[in-house]
Amino acid sequence: MGSGRIGWVKVLCSVSLALAIAVGVAALTTSPASARGPLCGFSTLWDCTMPDGSHRLVGGTPCDIARFQQQTGAHCVPSGL
Repeated sequence: MGSGRIGWVKVLCSVSLALAIAVGVAALTTSPASARGPLCGFSTLWDCTMPDGSHRLVGGTPCDIARFQQQTGAHCVPSGL
């Protein structure tokens, strides 16, 4: 009587695993890539020297900082904080 219950548990686990794999494969093969452009890395703090000589602490990825520098004329380096 106990082995019948174990059999159903094995079948249920096998079906669940197969379903999870199928859903994962379908999600990976049908959805478009969400990244647009190059990978920009982690967000970090940057010490930016503004054109007037003042300093500004800015957070962002290297791509964000590149845009910030183009828009403001600042020169940014990774902060030691």
